[in-house]
Amino acid sequence: MPKIEPKKDAQPVRGEKSGPRYDKVLMEPGDYEVTKATTFTIQIPLLRRVDENWWALSDLDNADTVETVTFRMWSYNEMIELRKLATKYDQVRRVHMIDHDELNRLKIQRFMKTWTFDKNNPRLELHHVNGVLSDEAWEKVTLLQPNILRYIIEKMNERYELGG
Repeated sequence: MPKIEPKKDAQPVRGEKSGPRYDKVLMEPGDYEVTKATTFTIQIPLLRRVDENWWALSDLDNADTVETVTFRMWSYNEMIELRKLATKYDQVRRVHMIDHDELNRLKIQRFMKTWTFDKNNPRLELHHVNGVLSDEAWEKVTLLQPNILRYIIEKMNERYELGG
């Protein structure tokens, strides 16, 4: 069957899409978009007790010191990818289950950028390889007192999962 070619000077058919608008392709990201540069910071108010342990507090007023942790915000595709990586198949129950401890580890390793714990303790300095925390740096994260790490994870998840 012969193909009919449109005239060179003919008007485009209504509803037919031409190429992408270059002004929209080249413009900076706007409201509601997540980029690799989108970050958020968690403040951790800490109080040193008599027994030399540190407690994470809920308010900044009574804190002896305030440490900060900065994370990169994840995109929807990254969220799906990490959840798939943390999902395990339970042979007994025959269901797929998300391992939340594994998911939290993946979030911290992929998205934690900086923290201030290394100012008072140089052993806690973070090292990144290709933008991801190295395994040695993850071991340093696990050296934190459990209540401090739990506080960081809770605030991180509050931001990632609930947008708070």
